[in-house]
Formats: sequence, structure tokens, C-alpha cells
Amino acid sequence: MSNSNISSSTSLLTRQQCTALKGVAIFMIFIHNMVHWFPGDVQENEYMFNLQNTLDFFSAIFHPSHNWPLQFFSFLGHYGVPLFVFLSAYGLVKKYELSHRDTPAPSRTKFIISHYFKLLLLIFIGMMTLFFAMLLIPVFDASGDLYPSKELILNSHYIIPSRWWPWQASMTINFTDDDVSRLLLGPYWYFGFVLQLYIIYRLFLFTRDHGSALARYAPVAFAALCWVVMVAAQMIWGDATLNFLRYNFFIGGLPFAMGLLAARYEQRLPCLSSRYWALILAVAAIAVPVMNLNFHLWLWAPIAVVAAGIALVKVAPRALMAAMTWMGGISMMLFVLHPITRMVFYNINQTVHPYTLTAIYIAISLPLAALYTRLYNKLIATK
Repeated sequence: MSNSNISSSTSLLTRQQCTALKGVAIFMIFIHNMVHWFPGDVQENEYMFNLQNTLDFFSAIFHPSHNWPLQFFSFLGHYGVPLFVFLSAYGLVKKYELSHRDTPAPSRTKFIISHYFKLLLLIFIGMMTLFFAMLLIPVFDASGDLYPSKELILNSHYIIPSRWWPWQASMTINFTDDDVSRLLLGPYWYFGFVLQLYIIYRLFLFTRDHGSALARYAPVAFAALCWVVMVAAQMIWGDATLNFLRYNFFIGGLPFAMGLLAARYEQRLPCLSSRYWALILAVAAIAVPVMNLNFHLWLWAPIAVVAAGIALVKVAPRALMAAMTWMGGISMMLFVLHPITRMVFYNINQTVHPYTLTAIYIAISLPLAALYTRLYNKLIATK
């Protein structure tokens, strides 16, 4: 999901830490995208701000039950997205601004087209897998309703609207107000979203002169613009417009700017001991849900999310680091495949206990993603 050519000891994140952080991000998203569909689970504040969702989460925290882990991932798991966005920006600087500085920068057209086709290949893999799942497993039969609600998706079978396929392949699905097409397969809207960020980066934010005002202030201006537009949308037009904007690059402005600045100026950052990173992790982890108590703080919550993610990979014990790194290694294919396995196994038997169903979902998705990753690396990435 991101490029990270990191090896310098002065880097904020090493190559392994970047991979581990991808593992954290995909695990959060992977579990969230299953458990937030379970009846009774706390709903997240991803695209719109709802104070009641936050209060429900704190109620679950202060009155814990056996479902507490599900509630945690249901409410906070979507914050894996800003971690991926941060890593994408961090990797872009490493690859295109710091590496091979003596070679010409890729042209704008070539850069955009090449990244489009890289994303399209992942979409194609997902689409082909979905197509064969529809042929082999009778969970996608017609409901007679081409515009199902979330409840209908959860409680009966449905078909994939024909319009979804070209919208997804062209990565323009983010611009439609057809909620069902955006919701189908959950996070597949991410491909169009990240393509928008790639385009903005190459057209407006790319520079190899890190002493320039462009390098320092353009990311800040980009993050500020996204914030101003989202605040104005909420105040003037309301939730529907904010929801539309947050399916597009606006939701990623802040973590993307953080990734650019972190990669460009990481050598100026202080070298912190594990004790300080542990303190940052504790404070940031508490700050994320607390910032969901206020609309304006909620918009800035990705700062705490990224800080917590970086701190986690700095202080994680060896065994946990190994697990996160392995997960990061299959993150790309797990992202592509988990919405399909979720659909299949959720619809097979909705009376199964949530923990049992989640365990089946994990047990199938992880080996499948590992297999796809192995095949991808052998047949495509090495070409």
C-alpha cells in the first residue's frame, strides 16, 4: 500500500518499522471491516461525526463486557487508513525525492499513469476473485433490489450492480453519490482516493529542493485546505456533503502532509528513548477517542493516530514486531481480499457467534492473502 525505501539510521522509521506499521494498519482495517457489521456494535466516526457513537464507545469502555474487543475495533479500526496514507506519503518522498536524486524526476503524465495501472492491477485481482466467488458460492444471488440498504446487505443476499464494475475500474467511484456502490466491498473506495493523492502529490507537492518554501509549506497548506473545506461543508451543507468529501482526498490531507514532512525533515527530529516513545504511545492512544468528543478535534485526530502508530513500532517487543512485520508483508493482498471473504463468510451463517465468525474470517483471509502475495511476488513484482 505504500513504498518505503528506508535504510538510513537517521530515518524516523526503518524499513522493518514501516512494514510493521503497515501490519498495524491492515490489522485494524481488516478486523474493523468485519466487526462493525455485527448487530449492536458501536459505530465509527469515519465519514461523519456523531457524538453519540463516541459516547457509546466510552460506555462500552467503562462498562466492559465480553464484546469489548469487538467494540474497540468497531469504533477505532478505521484509523488504519490514516496510517496507510502517512506511509504512502513517507514512501513517495523516499522513492522519488531522496533516492536517485541524480536522475530526472518522472514526468507528471508517466507518474500518474504508472500509479493508476499499479492500482488497477490490484483492483483487477480483487474483481477476478469476486467474480469467481460469485460463481462458486451462492451468497451473491439476486435480491431484486439493485440499491440495497446496509440492513439488506447484512440480512439477505444481493447482487453486485453492473455500474459498480466500471466505476471501480476507472477509480471514479469516489465521485458518485450512489452509496451502495461506494459501500460494496467496503474499502475498495481507497483505490480512487489514493490515486487522487498521488495526482495532487505529483502536480503540486513534489520537490527535491527540501530547503524551499514549497517543500516546507505546501504540505501544510494542503492539510489546512482540506480542514477548511470539511469544516465549511459541515457548517453550510451538513452531513451528506461532508460524507461525500471524506470519500475523497480531503480525509487524507492531514496524514499525507505529515508523511511528506516527516520524510523530508526527519533528520531534524530528536532521537527519543524507548521511555519517551512509550509515553507518546500512551498519551496518543488516549487522545484518539477523546478527540472524537468534539467535531473540530475529530478532524485532527489523525495526528494522534500517526503518533501512536509510530510509537508502537518503536517500543513493540520482538515477538509482536515479528507478527506485525509478517502482517505488513501481506497487507496489500489482505486489503484486496478481505472484503470478499467477509461477504462470503458473513452471509453463510449469520447465527454463528461473532467471535467464532471472526475467527473463521481470520483463518481463511490470512492464508489466502499470504498465497496471493507469494504468487504476486513471483509472477508480477519480479517482472
